[in-house]
Amino acid sequence: MIWAVAILFLIITIVLLSGKGGFLIAGYNTASEAEKRKYDEKKLCRVMGGGMGIITIALLALAYFGNEPPKWLLFVLPVIIAATVVAMLILCNTACKIKNVNAADSEASAVENKRSRHVVTVTVIVVLAVCLGVGVMLFTGQIKTTVDQNQITIDGSYWPDDTVALDSIKSVSYSESLDVGRRTNGLGSAKLAEGHFQNSLYGDYVLYIYTKCDSYIVLDTSNGVVVLNAETKQETEDLYRLIENAVGQK
Repeated sequence: MIWAVAILFLIITIVLLSGKGGFLIAGYNTASEAEKRKYDEKKLCRVMGGGMGIITIALLALAYFGNEPPKWLLFVLPVIIAATVVAMLILCNTACKIKNVNAADSEASAVENKRSRHVVTVTVIVVLAVCLGVGVMLFTGQIKTTVDQNQITIDGSYWPDDTVALDSIKSVSYSESLDVGRRTNGLGSAKLAEGHFQNSLYGDYVLYIYTKCDSYIVLDTSNGVVVLNAETKQETEDLYRLIENAVGQK
């Protein structure tokens, strides 16, 4: 997920840095022609592109570290994003404005002038909202595992749920050591790792874990391996016993 967002931001950054892509800037793309003439569009695009570039680099750094980002990065990242947004807001409302406008434009209505002052503000708010959304996904979420008479249901935030039929489980084991390998299709954040992963031990397998918990339940099923845990070691041990008893009764 982080890689996908970072790549999308990178594409937008390249377009904006070329001095084009004004249609991508929320607020500016819906402004009237009179409002747009008050801004240097190329400069506006490049300022927005520069800010997006900094945010993109920060996201790429986070994606590079995968499921175990250094703690300093988790503290620095929000500061970088906030400082970048503030800088974008200031530059867009100062350096990107055209100082000399013709008489016709200067006689624009009061409503139009008010909208003009808020064009870039709206843009920055949209960017900030996107970054905030990414931040929420990075540091929040939960995995809820429910065991009933026939199946195990794994309900993970920000990723599709999964179910494992009890009669498909060939063995259940508990481990305190796991190399998760690489993510092939899933979500990795500072709190959760979910989806399809691949390592040398299990090959392609399904993973639903809290990254800060080093206890794991391994389900060897007829459909492949599923690895999961709970938020703490004690909760994981309790869940393991619950699953083991449920499988033993089948």
